[in-house]
Amino acid sequence: MNYLSSAEGSSSNLQLDLFQVFIILISLFPYAFFFKFSILSWMILCSVSQSTYFSISYSGSLDRMLDRIKLSDACAKYSRKIVIIYTSVAWAMVLVIVAFMLYSMFFTGGNMDIWLAPITTHVDLSDLLIPRILMYLFSVYHAAAWIFPHAMSFMLANIFTHQYKVLSRRLDTMLADSDERRLSDSDIAT
Repeated sequence: MNYLSSAEGSSSNLQLDLFQVFIILISLFPYAFFFKFSILSWMILCSVSQSTYFSISYSGSLDRMLDRIKLSDACAKYSRKIVIIYTSVAWAMVLVIVAFMLYSMFFTGGNMDIWLAPITTHVDLSDLLIPRILMYLFSVYHAAAWIFPHAMSFMLANIFTHQYKVLSRRLDTMLADSDERRLSDSDIAT
């Protein structure tokens, strides 16, 4: 059976085949492989996200973009509320992740020692407290590097969407008020 041919197989068969491949991979490789792969993927995502956020902040391009935006008083008030809400949610998420990581690193009896794989594989240590502390600090950084850039992006998207909706409503009211749904050049320029 040719899986690349769209005429022969439906999407449900392809999904079933992908599920079967996943089951075979799980049976061949232990769960630790998939856990390590997902953690590595998450850390790469965090690094890219944090690096992008740092570069646009450090270069000043984000500041220049935000300076050019002209917000009405209503939009500015809405933006302040959104910023407070998103910042509170982001900090709450970071604190919850930090608390779970603290518990899982130090109080589960070594269940999260898989994070210390290079150290536990190549170095024979009787006490893993120092590596656990270092990994905990690293995971706190990764939690912040994951949440804060996403919160900032979501906040900017929400503000831009709100501004677009306000402009769209203003345009609709101007078109409704004008004769024959035409605007003068001076109305368009403002």
